[in-house]
Amino acid sequence: MHFTGVVMMCLMGAHVLTANPNPTTIVDQSDLDRMKTLVHLSAPVSTNSLSNIYYSLFSQTLLSQTIAQSTDICNHLKTQTDQTIESIFYITSAAKLINCQISGAQYVSKLESALKEDSPVADIYRAAISLLNLGKAIDSTKVAKVLVTALKKDESLINTGLAFQLAAKFTKAEDRNLFVEKIGDVIVQADEVDGKFLQFEGGLGITASIVSGVYQLASASNKPIGLKNDQALKFANYFLSRKYVLTPKSISELLEVLKLFTNNKYHIPVIITNYGSSALSPSNPVLTVRVTNVLGASLGPLAVTIDSAVKVDDKKTVLTKKTLQSVQGDSKLYAINFLDSKPLRGQYDLLVSAVPSKADPRLIANTGVQLKAIVLTQVSIVSAEITVADRDTGGSGAVTKLEYPKAISQPLEADSQQRVVLKFQLKDKIVGDLMSAHQTFVQLTNVKTKQDIVFIAEHDSALNYKLDLNLQTKAKDLNHMNGLYEISLIIGDAVISNPIQWKIASINLQLSSSHSPSTEEAVSPFVSKPEIKHLFREQEIRPAPVVSNAFSILVLLPIVILFGLLW
Repeated sequence: MHFTGVVMMCLMGAHVLTANPNPTTIVDQSDLDRMKTLVHLSAPVSTNSLSNIYYSLFSQTLLSQTIAQSTDICNHLKTQTDQTIESIFYITSAAKLINCQISGAQYVSKLESALKEDSPVADIYRAAISLLNLGKAIDSTKVAKVLVTALKKDESLINTGLAFQLAAKFTKAEDRNLFVEKIGDVIVQADEVDGKFLQFEGGLGITASIVSGVYQLASASNKPIGLKNDQALKFANYFLSRKYVLTPKSISELLEVLKLFTNNKYHIPVIITNYGSSALSPSNPVLTVRVTNVLGASLGPLAVTIDSAVKVDDKKTVLTKKTLQSVQGDSKLYAINFLDSKPLRGQYDLLVSAVPSKADPRLIANTGVQLKAIVLTQVSIVSAEITVADRDTGGSGAVTKLEYPKAISQPLEADSQQRVVLKFQLKDKIVGDLMSAHQTFVQLTNVKTKQDIVFIAEHDSALNYKLDLNLQTKAKDLNHMNGLYEISLIIGDAVISNPIQWKIASINLQLSSSHSPSTEEAVSPFVSKPEIKHLFREQEIRPAPVVSNAFSILVLLPIVILFGLLW
């Protein structure tokens, strides 16, 4: 038998219901700072691959960092002799990011020769982008034709994403329209996860490529994007869930698509979350809400309101259409003194909206956003008393009144023929009414061994708490151990700001003389136990071998006689 200790935790905080696709997190400044530490190029520059140089520079650009070693990088790019389409793409793209003037004459013919129907989509994309990087015009009609043909041969998701991104750069609307028509067919291939995320098979790179391509192509064509609001939110949720990426390539893919979600013609997700603690009390009455885009930036002046605040347990509405005030010094924060409406203790479901003064149809997830808040109170213990009575008297005996936080000065005495009865009530110190709590534990701790056991005090309909310990039936739970015990009352709840652990009294228990274990056994369950000796059954006495052999011969003799007669 061992005793169980008590760990009391009250979990308090706000969260958005998981069934709602509204984003609940952002890429904040700490995330951006972490990314900045991951995109630096190692020195010397020549030790980095061309792809790593490009993705590091692209990531630093997206992070608005000043690019160090730009001169060394430019000189390194000028010395490259690799003539593969992939290498030329990385060289020209990196050079464009740092305004490095490289001679494109050596690459042009190679790039133009790659714009043919038997080239892979990736080579067509890289060759066309490289020509644009070098300031060369491309024939969008010709490139569109070869791109359509190549895409028919391999219409994988990654190829489709590259095709959308390249088509967005075509100068003629009819050339772009060949690919705009494919957007709907691609979007339906996205996989939905938990009703909250949308992603394409293949992970971040492919999903980012397609979503970026879709927004760029639809915007360049000035056509409807073909993405519903909830689909855009689910894609945004997926990208935000991948914010802990570790490589320059993944960081650039993530930031590029998230920047699109902060400024485009179609969808700008609004992230409304609690800021700071949503556990409110007289010492902390202000509820603060943060309203940002996916990169944690301000969306400008907004009218932020609590549409409704409903108490979870009784469904009563305590607030409607209350406006939050902008927090001075931070345009992303809005606050309200929630306790001005005199809400009772408990958890509240909030619906919050943030709308600009001039309607912006691009804003999504900015109305009816579900948040939670909790109103705390302080609890006091009243009408507390403890009784030690004979087991057969129904609990009547000497009653000792208790006053929190004082403990009884003299130890109580009890044996296995008695019962210990503890009664008390919990009172809300702010409102003044009786209340219940989620955790109402009575802990008995052996003073010598420090082992404890916990019992639950339960209340009746009038909120009177009672614990009735029949020491004869509970002696086994106490390991029949005599000695001095401390009695403590533990009160806790998510709505209680002052959880209580009150040592009420000491009690000397005489539970049993025949079953009382040694101190060493009581202190540790790991001491050596008496050796268990097992007596195996002795082997049964068997007949002598002569008898067994004679019996075997007698059994086989008829067979020998039979074969003799047949012979």
